Amino acid sequence: MQSSNAEDGPSSYPLSGEMELEIGLKFPNRETAMLAVKNYNIRRSAEYKVVESDQTRYVCRCKQFGDQCRWMVRVAKTRSSRFWKIRKYLGPHSCLASSMSQDHAQLDSNVICQHIFPMVHADATICVKVLQGSVESAYGYKVSYKKVWHAKQKAIARIFGDWEESYDQLRRYLTALQAFVPGTIVDLETRPYYVGNTLDRESVMFHQVFWSFPSCVEAFRHCKPLVSVDGTHLYGKYAGTLLMGIAQDDNNNILPVAFALVERENTDSWYFFLTNLRRHVATRPGVLLISDRHAAIKAALEREGCGWEHNVYCVRHIASNFATSFKSKEAKRHLVNAAYSKTQEQSQYYLELISSEDPVTSPQMMEWIRGLKPPKWLQHLDEGRRYGHMTTNLSECINSVLKGARNLPVCAIVKSTYHRLNELFVLKGRQAQAQIASGQVFSQFLQKAILANREGIPQMLVTPYDRNTTIFTVDEIAAVGVQSRFRVNLQYRRYDCGFFQALHYPCAHALAACAYARLDWQQYVDLVYRVESVFRVYEKEFQPMSDEEIWPPREGRRLHPNPLLRRSMEGRPVSTRIRNEMDDVEPGPGKRCGLCRTPGHTRRNCPHVSSS
Repeated sequence: MQSSNAEDGPSSYPLSGEMELEIGLKFPNRETAMLAVKNYNIRRSAEYKVVESDQTRYVCRCKQFGDQCRWMVRVAKTRSSRFWKIRKYLGPHSCLASSMSQDHAQLDSNVICQHIFPMVHADATICVKVLQGSVESAYGYKVSYKKVWHAKQKAIARIFGDWEESYDQLRRYLTALQAFVPGTIVDLETRPYYVGNTLDRESVMFHQVFWSFPSCVEAFRHCKPLVSVDGTHLYGKYAGTLLMGIAQDDNNNILPVAFALVERENTDSWYFFLTNLRRHVATRPGVLLISDRHAAIKAALEREGCGWEHNVYCVRHIASNFATSFKSKEAKRHLVNAAYSKTQEQSQYYLELISSEDPVTSPQMMEWIRGLKPPKWLQHLDEGRRYGHMTTNLSECINSVLKGARNLPVCAIVKSTYHRLNELFVLKGRQAQAQIASGQVFSQFLQKAILANREGIPQMLVTPYDRNTTIFTVDEIAAVGVQSRFRVNLQYRRYDCGFFQALHYPCAHALAACAYARLDWQQYVDLVYRVESVFRVYEKEFQPMSDEEIWPPREGRRLHPNPLLRRSMEGRPVSTRIRNEMDDVEPGPGKRCGLCRTPGHTRRNCPHVSSS
């Protein structure tokens, strides 16, 4: 054992897992010294008690201090410098752990935060279960999900700043974006800020903000003329909602083009977002808006000045609402098929199946359906504006671009949209450029669709009806029980199946007619499906941001969060998503104990585990 009060000694840090503490070992601050002591004991499966702890010293003893073990350490701040140094040390441990556990008292969220910090810094959206595995691999203990989640929140706070400070940092970051990325659209709205009942004239309170990047604005000019909107809750320290405008490129890839952080979904917040989206991003005439039937969205669209002439409903949300009112899965399936049908005859066929399903509930279901305006949800009545897109694609957007971002402070959310969209533009731009270089004319989506449509040509009989070979009838020889003859007018691009009118590229009947007349089918494909169009979507690249040290100073008064939006409960927030029939699963076996695997109790009150 060592026992001394020497001033001089080793100063190397950090410690490796096998190194021993030594007198004279220096640490840059108190927190680092505490982490070193904790790490030392965790790796040796030993636990200690803190005897003294203040701003000048940190003294610990082994929990079995006395006859079994004499381990102790005293770390104190040096008078002549800002360092902390081990002044006294009795070690190593001479005791044995009295019991084995899956956790360790000193393996707290601070120690875990130090370990996982590089991983969270590299990817703030990293899964907590992945971090759990890393901690177990490094320390040999299985720590709880909640403890690792707390550690991740501390790491996020170290990386992105305090949750409250993040609101004030947001103003400076948005100013820097507008300075270094010209064309960035920002609309920040604030409210007066009160401390108690006193107005703070040096501060304002965050209300809502809209932003979009110049690359997204330019990209939308080359996307399909439609945009879907939806909102998702934030899961950080402060409640809120992230609203998004999602476009579709010509290869059917989703592309978020506009964002807004608002306090909650209501008519005012949706009007704020939709007017900015129309004014700054979706400026083309005739753009179609796809949304759910949220009352706030409907009210916002009806307000004067909102600017949206064409809007339709997301079929997934309609089906969800229908299934909430009526428990028939078969009727729900018929409803979705009616919505996706490309002709009136097909749509009417499925609606008649609903009307004849059950003599009791069918009249109620049809009354519910009649409450929907047909052009808002039936594809064959949308005049081809949907391009086959019937849903808002919110989940795909979150998974591809914004996964994990909802748990970050507000400034980090805005930063993540910039960096992840940059990654998306680089990836998709390279793919489109390579496809052009390889001689491809159409997008991958269109190529696959044409190949699928070609498979039915051998079962079709084509009959011409004019000298210019533009009008035909096409008979489906193998078709049974459905319409088998379809008229095709290549000149006006109208087919009885409604395919081209809805999707803007040739169906199997049109391909059969082209093959019969030896016409090039490519001339009947809408320009949006060409690879050049896909490349133009991602052609305007994002610009790198300069170092934060040279950003312009924050302008205006200090920005604070709304204190009423702060979550009252500590720990991981409970999901705020309302469950509906889409969450229903088939009934399975009952819950079992996580230890003995028998039903009737949980691992916390398992009768097969001794109280000791």
